[in-house]
Amino acid sequence: MRRALLFVTAFAALAAPAAAEAQTTLYGSIQGGVIALRDASGNPVTQVPSGTYTFQITDLDAIHNFHLETTAVDTPIEGTGVFTYTGVVLTQGTYTYLCDVHPDINGTLVVGAPPPPPPPATISGLSVRKVAGVRVVTITFRVARHATAKAQLRRPARAWASGHAHLMPGTRKLKVKVPARAPQGLYTLKITLTDLGTNAKTIRTRSVRLPRA
Repeated sequence: MRRALLFVTAFAALAAPAAAEAQTTLYGSIQGGVIALRDASGNPVTQVPSGTYTFQITDLDAIHNFHLETTAVDTPIEGTGVFTYTGVVLTQGTYTYLCDVHPDINGTLVVGAPPPPPPPATISGLSVRKVAGVRVVTITFRVARHATAKAQLRRPARAWASGHAHLMPGTRKLKVKVPARAPQGLYTLKITLTDLGTNAKTIRTRSVRLPRA
């Protein structure tokens, strides 16, 4: 009798449906022409890991809707209410949520690791000229964010000259004066950019051919 009871209990456990996986709920809203996406505490949500989510959308504007593109989260344009969407699978990438009638009302949700920010500056020009008999390497930057730039002229493993500058947004230049004893020929110019907002470093190298001193 005991064996039979154990068998029935085990069979019932196997036959019972698996418990539904808990899904994180994200709360969207559109009201007064303002669209938003928040967590359960009311904090704005801009980035989440990949996974399956529930979306609860409060749509209080009869002339707008809340649509998370490429998903089933899409409230009706006419009418208002609270709409719930379960089992929404989000894979890595950037999703846009918007009003289909007025697409300028929008926001973005990054799923997975956010992409790294672009470097604070890009190199837009490089030249070597003689100024009052001194060879000068001039690096021109197009600067997006405050940064510092360090440049080092090497050949082959020896540093012959260096320079540094604080870069403000806009077009900026860094000049490296080359000593007269540096022989002519091909050099490697190592440029290190440091983003002052994040302290992230970006390293670029360029080849520079120096004329005779």
